[in-house]
Amino acid sequence: MSILILALCGVMDTLELPEPASAIFTTTEGKLGYLSRTGEEILIKEEKGWKKFPLPERFLLTERILVKGTLCYILAGRTLRLFDLRTSRKAVIAEDVDDAAINRYGELWVLSAFDLRRLSPLGRKLEIRKLKTLPRSVWITGDSLYLSNDEMPPLDEKVKENLKKAGVSIEKFLSSHIALHKKNLYVLLDSRNVLRFSPIES
Repeated sequence: MSILILALCGVMDTLELPEPASAIFTTTEGKLGYLSRTGEEILIKEEKGWKKFPLPERFLLTERILVKGTLCYILAGRTLRLFDLRTSRKAVIAEDVDDAAINRYGELWVLSAFDLRRLSPLGRKLEIRKLKTLPRSVWITGDSLYLSNDEMPPLDEKVKENLKKAGVSIEKFLSSHIALHKKNLYVLLDSRNVLRFSPIES
């Protein structure tokens, strides 16, 4: 299934995945990736097809997947785990985690109740911020960090309007079914189809 909708402020289409997915993500380099429905493999889009990486353990329910280079972080059951996709080595980075995001330097922002921690790629604490309100999710777009009261990423009002026109109510999707890189938005519509929205720069 493939639709193409041209809007004044962007291009919307769907991408068909080669295998069913349970969660999607974008790497810090902007590549689309997903966790297989079996929870045993990470697949990342390359110029020629999809590259597969087996995981050393199985994940059926995930809240967030973050990838920079060969380092893959999976948030599941409030535990943030690190996997080296090249060597299959693994480690626990943080526990009691509500959400997490990664910046282009590979630093992690980890949300735990009223604490927001910045961690090194291997989990060393770099900074702790005490929050006055309890956010639901954390997002990074470019070099900006956003805290959200729900699972929705920070979207421009025009983007939200175009999604509604296309019949997509993004509020109904889990954060593990939404991926954001700079201004490109991806939404896992069902296990095989991903909606891609790319704004046209003015």
